[in-house]
Amino acid sequence: MVTVAEHTDFDYSFVNATARVALYDDLKSAPRVTKIDPAPTNEFIEKLTTTVYEQSKLAGGKIPYTLIREVSENFIHAQFREIVVSILDDGNTVRFADQGPGIQEKEKAQEPGFSSAIEPMKDYIRGVGSGFPIVKDYLDDRDGSIVIEDNLTSGAVVTVSLVRKNAKQTNVAAHHPDGNSFPQLARHRLYFSFFQYVENEVNHEQRRTELCVEKRLRPDRRIRCD
Repeated sequence: MVTVAEHTDFDYSFVNATARVALYDDLKSAPRVTKIDPAPTNEFIEKLTTTVYEQSKLAGGKIPYTLIREVSENFIHAQFREIVVSILDDGNTVRFADQGPGIQEKEKAQEPGFSSAIEPMKDYIRGVGSGFPIVKDYLDDRDGSIVIEDNLTSGAVVTVSLVRKNAKQTNVAAHHPDGNSFPQLARHRLYFSFFQYVENEVNHEQRRTELCVEKRLRPDRRIRCD
């Protein structure tokens, strides 16, 4: 855990660490990894944000630069320790991970005005507790999501996604084709086949009835209606 003394003694003007950006085509193959080398803090944050934005955009994602910037700036609270940014879902999900002190109050961190920023950080970020609320408000309006979790041993993992929640549920259902878990398209096909069968049966029965009526009216004709 980062103590108050470590916060005060840390040189926030220069990032003496390497960040890694992992771009996944899918989860069946290894990601392509881009390194962000140490640099002055403003340059480092700009380089990290631009790299993540460009790669997510090229993958087909629609997460705006501003959102990526807001979350990238939050790494200053972790003193930029062991940064890994993962780009998933064709660029529409970005996961930001570090090994800093973590985020204890995850819900409050998403409300305006709650901040752990100290004065030396405010040369590089606003430090007024507006970052995550901006991200959350944008994603909520578009049925996206922001999820804040603890990393494995220390630090935080922040996942922002524009993959719609109902689409995620459909994708999960697609892997479990039983009962009510049928994907919507499969259900529609099943319903169509059933109603088509019923319609054919009705048409057949109607035609048989017509033939029987005709046979009674014209007994001289050889008509089968059984």
